[in-house]
Amino acid sequence: MLVIKVYKLLRYRNSKVAIYVFFEVRVYFNNPSIFSKGENMQIHSNAIVTNSKMLKLTILLSLVFININLKSEILSPTVEFTVPLNAKNGPNEPFTPMVHYNNNTYLVYVDANCRPLVVQKTCDATIVTVPLDSNPDYTAYPDGHHRFSMGIDENGYLHVAGDMHYYPTVPADYLPLRYQNQTIMYWVSNAPNDITKGFTFAGGLNASTAIPGQFWNTGHFFNDNKRVLYYTGMIRSVYDPNVRLTGEMGVGLYKYNTASHSWTALGAKPPVNPLYTPATQYFTSLYWDYSGFGSQAGQAQWFNNYWPAFQFDNQNTLHFSLSVNTNPAIAGATRVVYAKSFDGGSTWYKANGKTLISLPLGGIDGNPRLAEVVADFGTTLIGVNSNVVADSTGKAAVNIEMATGQDVWYNYNGTSWTNAINNPTQLWGYNAVLGKNGKITNNAFDRLGFRRSSSLSGLSAAYMLYLYLPLSQLNSFICMSQIGSKTSDDVYGIGLSNTLNNIQVIKLNFATGGMPCNWSYSDIGSDITLGGVSDYVNGTYTLRSSGSGLAYTATDSFTYTYRTLVGDGTIIARVATQIPLQYIGGSTTGVMIRQSLKNYTDSVFMGIGVSGYSQFIYRNALNSVSQVSATANVTVPQWVKLVRSGNLFSGFISADGVTWTQVGNTQSIVMNDTVYVGLASYSSHLPEVFTSTVDNVAIISGLSYVTPSGTGTTGS
Repeated sequence: MLVIKVYKLLRYRNSKVAIYVFFEVRVYFNNPSIFSKGENMQIHSNAIVTNSKMLKLTILLSLVFININLKSEILSPTVEFTVPLNAKNGPNEPFTPMVHYNNNTYLVYVDANCRPLVVQKTCDATIVTVPLDSNPDYTAYPDGHHRFSMGIDENGYLHVAGDMHYYPTVPADYLPLRYQNQTIMYWVSNAPNDITKGFTFAGGLNASTAIPGQFWNTGHFFNDNKRVLYYTGMIRSVYDPNVRLTGEMGVGLYKYNTASHSWTALGAKPPVNPLYTPATQYFTSLYWDYSGFGSQAGQAQWFNNYWPAFQFDNQNTLHFSLSVNTNPAIAGATRVVYAKSFDGGSTWYKANGKTLISLPLGGIDGNPRLAEVVADFGTTLIGVNSNVVADSTGKAAVNIEMATGQDVWYNYNGTSWTNAINNPTQLWGYNAVLGKNGKITNNAFDRLGFRRSSSLSGLSAAYMLYLYLPLSQLNSFICMSQIGSKTSDDVYGIGLSNTLNNIQVIKLNFATGGMPCNWSYSDIGSDITLGGVSDYVNGTYTLRSSGSGLAYTATDSFTYTYRTLVGDGTIIARVATQIPLQYIGGSTTGVMIRQSLKNYTDSVFMGIGVSGYSQFIYRNALNSVSQVSATANVTVPQWVKLVRSGNLFSGFISADGVTWTQVGNTQSIVMNDTVYVGLASYSSHLPEVFTSTVDNVAIISGLSYVTPSGTGTTGS
């Protein structure tokens, strides 16, 4: 009798439930041939197996036992790229040093000499590495706290803040003179979606580009569903230059404006409190309160709260949680608080969505600014992390790290917070993300496994998916990318491997959708309440869009799936299907060429509406009202085409992709040589999402075809 461990991703071929899982199982058998080379099988639990029939029975019983259908939940991890692991960069990676956006994957890390480096993998698999500062005299502070964070704004520019304390918490004498006495260690890339052009320091003391605040600690970037960039971290809320103050630390939250290249602090300044040494400076903070810790000799005066956690749900509601101190006698967190915002962080409410909380938020009983108390552990210490996540309905849950290393979930059931799930794992990094289709992914089983579910209530029953060979030598998977999950259900993260001596940036392929190389999508227009989504699978684009539309307006409101085109060209596509909304008939899908991604720019559009008409819509001057030429009795499937010849633009439709009919007249519109070209759709009704599919997409540049979908049928 032979005992083996199986180290593979296995799948049982004849099962109606097609799932891939990680498993580790002892199998006792007399016939080794049942594990033939390349065989795909799947099993849930330990089993004693003597023949293949019993193996099949065990598998079927296991599937009944788990009682969950994970069809299409396919875990296929791939390594994007690796960088060297060293003593200076290994354990300090949970603060979002990795992001994935527009088919590009980025990582910031320090080498063995503490020099910060940025890596980019483009959609064509090109990998480049550049120093964050081209001058080698800058290195991160050599104390082991090298927590750099990255974010990407709506225009594709990369933002990097770092060195954990972000200056001036640590001594400044290790810095070159140009970085001394500045506000924050913060840089912005010189070009969108491209690190090869380098970075510019933006954290100067009097720079309008600096993130306002002081005494930075453990900060990180994140985005909302419209890709607006935010930044948060522990900051100094009150300050006196002559003495360290009890209760001086709070939480800062900042929102980026791409037009002014500046940040706005959200929240309010703390109130004057006679219980602590009066401060001479007060800083706008989202969260601050006074627990009294640090008032006794020998106590760490900075202690007030731990690392803030934020997440936007699919309705663009912002959820916030924080581990806080409420007892001056205890050096650690004992309570977790929660709040949510419907307007991007300006005003905040408790979990019921009705009780407004004044700012800055607080966590001490009796405080009129008291946020929602998720759980209070009395004198029991809890860990520094508390993560927050919400499902597709907006139902919130808070993930709490216990001092024992266990990780527990508290769900809000509509009236109160209840302990719903306990995981035998250590919570690490920002490890619960919400995909665009409402799928929640979070770590389980000591940071190498994953729970996956459509709802918070389902997480307790969700199947455990696990990383496995060739990635089994990893000892953790941390820092899940929220940007990546906003544009697909795939999850990007960092795997640390002491065995392989490297850091691996890993993609978990949960879904087959995504964008072809060099394609992106974005909501155009500030009034869109529900973010649009675009999927691409096997030559077909599925467009899910909100937006009020394009016709007879000076500002567009729609979802755009696009790439760039240089010079003359043509875009052709077939609008294959449309799902009409219940109460409105203005929903439209088509092809577009536009000058920029601003909502008021010059543009042309050729689309098909669900009410049976075609529309050639054009705007021939900035901020002018768009004009429309239409034809009736047009149904999908229907081909659409736009042609650019210099500054002349024409729109056409066709029932078969061969014989074309022009809609309206050719328009003369002055545009740049490089324009944006792609697919546009809108619902005409902001609270609702309109779904359509488009295939046979082809872009013709001059006489050469550019067919990113691989299926371009161009007609004539």
